[in-house]
Amino acid sequence: MRRLLVRLAALAGVFLLAACAGEALRLPVSDSELAAEEQVQRNLALDSMLRDHARLLNIAFPLAARSAVLCGEHTMPGFGINVADWSSLRKELRKAAYERFKLDYAPRILHVVPGSPAQSSGLHEGDRILAVGKTEIAAEEGSANKVMDRLHKAGTAPLVFTVAADGEKPRRVPVTPLPICDDEFYIGKSDMVNAYSDGDSVVVMAGMMRFAATDEDLALVLSHEMAHNVMRESQRMPASAIPGAIVDFVVSDLIGIETRGAFSRGGGRRYTQDFEAEADYVGLYMMARAGFDISGAPDFWRRIAASYPESIKDSLAALHPATPYRFVLLKETVAEIEEKKSQGAALIPDPDRLRSAAAKDIGLSEIAPAAGPAGN
Repeated sequence: MRRLLVRLAALAGVFLLAACAGEALRLPVSDSELAAEEQVQRNLALDSMLRDHARLLNIAFPLAARSAVLCGEHTMPGFGINVADWSSLRKELRKAAYERFKLDYAPRILHVVPGSPAQSSGLHEGDRILAVGKTEIAAEEGSANKVMDRLHKAGTAPLVFTVAADGEKPRRVPVTPLPICDDEFYIGKSDMVNAYSDGDSVVVMAGMMRFAATDEDLALVLSHEMAHNVMRESQRMPASAIPGAIVDFVVSDLIGIETRGAFSRGGGRRYTQDFEAEADYVGLYMMARAGFDISGAPDFWRRIAASYPESIKDSLAALHPATPYRFVLLKETVAEIEEKKSQGAALIPDPDRLRSAAAKDIGLSEIAPAAGPAGN
């Protein structure tokens, strides 16, 4: 009987909690103020996304342009614009983008990289793109991707953009592209402090965007991943570090540029500790060629160690070298690069410090050391 009473008491408690839960209604608030606050937060989210992508491209473009000679045949025309249409944005941000930029299915330039061919030629943020060369761009779903595909296939000759600012007549703007490394850059939605490359693309997770607080930090991260792509043949491995389908899912829109299943087709590449060390070494040269201050680059790994102490201890099972090793390697590489600058030598990685296959990948045999300083 006592056991039965205990069970009944327990059941009564469950029902009482359920009843309380059912009665816990949300406190009423003003519908108009709620709608207004929702719009404020959408605007903040839009601003944050635009700011992150602008920062990414502002750093990635000079890295890709100044390192084009290292990328050999893996280059493409670089214009320095970021294009979007209604369908290339996340659904929750479309209303804010329409109210802010009148963004619909017509592609618009949302960002122009400072110092890029697009800026020097007179393309402006907010311009609607009506035609690229002889290709008219209709206002329809996927129009921004159509623009980007056309730009990727452009040659070295000037390409004429037909654009129009709101309320103004169309104007024709010829833009002569720069050769740039053919990497495409994306921001992943994950809060992981990490970045990936697959031989063609670079994904920087949102967590890494926040951790890499300065432009120099982010340049170090991007150039490291770009270096993997430069040495894509010698660092090729059959295993995947991250399933491609997952990466395609977590990658956020780089406004106007979608992954188009690139990672599902190729998969992320898994790199050994030796490969990671080579990418650190070559990446720092790429960063220096683009004019970034490399003096504080080694300290990045001290900050990683402070946040993730497990990275300090070396391990044969780890995919990355330990942070003390990476700090010392970058410190020595900084000294090596500064010495070359003082001698007026080309900023080219030393082939004796790389495997011969890696040196061949970055075209060292085609670059004369006597060519003088590069990218400074």
